[in-house]
Amino acid sequence: MATISDIRIEAGFRPRLVETVKSLFARAAQHSRYRKTVRELQVLSTRELDDLGLNHGDIRRVAFEAAYSVKS
Repeated sequence: MATISDIRIEAGFRPRLVETVKSLFARAAQHSRYRKTVRELQVLSTRELDDLGLNHGDIRRVAFEAAYSVKS
């Protein structure tokens, strides 16, 4: 009986591990998009940001929304 229980636990472990690894890679990709967006917006001048309807204080919020598909 203990062997059957061990098999069921082991059978469920692998798919959970795969999903966890996929989730970690997805979160790393999102964070990378966030940092890239912040870097790209930080090099813009105040005039260029104004043309986009942004100011320097908006950069992190806009980058977060772009990377994580969140609307505030």
